[in-house]
Amino acid sequence: HDPAPMSVVVLPAAKTQELFLRWLSLPDVQASLRSDVDKLVHHNWMPTDSSLSSAGAAKTSRPFSPESPPLSKFLRTPNRRKSSDTDLAQNKKTQPLPARAPRRRVFSVVNGPEVPRFFFPHGKADKMPFSTAAIEGAFDSLGLAVTREEFPAVAKAAGLPRYWSDILFTAACERGATKLTKTSFISFWTHFANTYHDAASKLIQILNPGGHGLQREHFRPLIRYIIDTHPSLDILRGAPEFHARYIETVQARIFYSVNRSWSGNISAAELTRSSFLAVLQSLEDLDDINSAPDYFSYEHFYVIYTSFWKLDNDHDLRISRTELGRYGDEGLNSLALDRLFAGTIARASSVDRKMTYDEFVWFILAEEDKSHPTALEFWFRVLDLDGDGVLSMMELEKFHEEQAQRLTGLGVDSMAFRDALCQTIDMIHPRSRTTITLADLRKSKQASTFLNCFLNVNKFLDAEEKDPFQAHRDNDSQRELKETDWQKFARVQYAILSREEEDQSDASSNSDLWD
Repeated sequence: HDPAPMSVVVLPAAKTQELFLRWLSLPDVQASLRSDVDKLVHHNWMPTDSSLSSAGAAKTSRPFSPESPPLSKFLRTPNRRKSSDTDLAQNKKTQPLPARAPRRRVFSVVNGPEVPRFFFPHGKADKMPFSTAAIEGAFDSLGLAVTREEFPAVAKAAGLPRYWSDILFTAACERGATKLTKTSFISFWTHFANTYHDAASKLIQILNPGGHGLQREHFRPLIRYIIDTHPSLDILRGAPEFHARYIETVQARIFYSVNRSWSGNISAAELTRSSFLAVLQSLEDLDDINSAPDYFSYEHFYVIYTSFWKLDNDHDLRISRTELGRYGDEGLNSLALDRLFAGTIARASSVDRKMTYDEFVWFILAEEDKSHPTALEFWFRVLDLDGDGVLSMMELEKFHEEQAQRLTGLGVDSMAFRDALCQTIDMIHPRSRTTITLADLRKSKQASTFLNCFLNVNKFLDAEEKDPFQAHRDNDSQRELKETDWQKFARVQYAILSREEEDQSDASSNSDLWD
């Protein structure tokens, strides 16, 4: 016999959802909703039920439901008498019932504890009353108008470090003026100090008035003033051809350490969290600028620029991949070099594929101190071939293959990748046994050793051949000196370069004697 017909089961919830989606896809409905959202965003308007229910009602028939009967069928006279011509005419003139007034949503404010202010974009105001007495006293001792050279005393009276004085004079003085009057500065400072309360916000507004951060060029006048006035930079002042390179070095070092977001724009929060403001303030108490190694050290500049100059064969201030490959006795992994010149870190040109001096500063800082937070991010980007934010075993194996070939070429037995992987995982202790994240590296004290295993064959061999007890003693002495890996490298290299320069000087003196 014929099979029984299948019964159709209607699910109300599914059907309701289907009808709603059809209604929501109508062009008029979407246009109405877009209009409501725009009003809500720009005009502080709240949608009502009537605005939503009326959307799409006009000029649109619903294909999924029958049309509603006309209103005239329900507008009958009370006595149900037969409609006359007059009644029909009146019914034709009958207007639709007025729409119900939109319901307003009323929000009542509940009296409760007042939430204290917690966001201060320009710092918290000082509890002490604002006073210009010290500034007025400084002007009284100097005169009603001061020059740029006399202004450090006024800056000190305003509570700012000495090396802020030049940029503050520029910010407060009219363009082209050579003197700043007492009245104009007090007027400027009263508004400025009552608006910007912390040191970071003040420095940003002095260097970049009206801005929300600092780019590289904003630091140029500050660094220029340090070159011109700091007592330990006499040698640099006597060699103006190196001023631009010193400024560029300091700029790169500032952004390397301070701009943790890699945005190219230093925010007030980044300035506050960094050591830059404290170092800048300490310069006036230091007779030797090399005692502030973080940013302004002349010895560190000498090491960086000399290293770059030795690699740059044609001295065009741009080095190629081949030239960078010679760095550190050619210990760099060739795959890492490819990554550096592929735009992973260095913004190398796709035409000539060269690294600028500014990019080299970042490279040498990251290469010689892989424990620095920026260095960890730097080399993590190099190792992360697919850019997914984790280091897979496949990615590490590619770098290990290059390291194994280099070790074989040096006559050293290389470790199988499986064994090397077990060793490195024991170093890092990652949360996952199959991937390594940047957070894993940040937590590990052996992140530098891990990175050298895959990036630099010479440093890998140094770590393997070093006596562990001697390494422990070196680390203890380094901690006692409060010296980072970069500072230790720069100190040793500066001593080597100084001896080389002395030897060259002695050789030239002897040749002059024989001549």
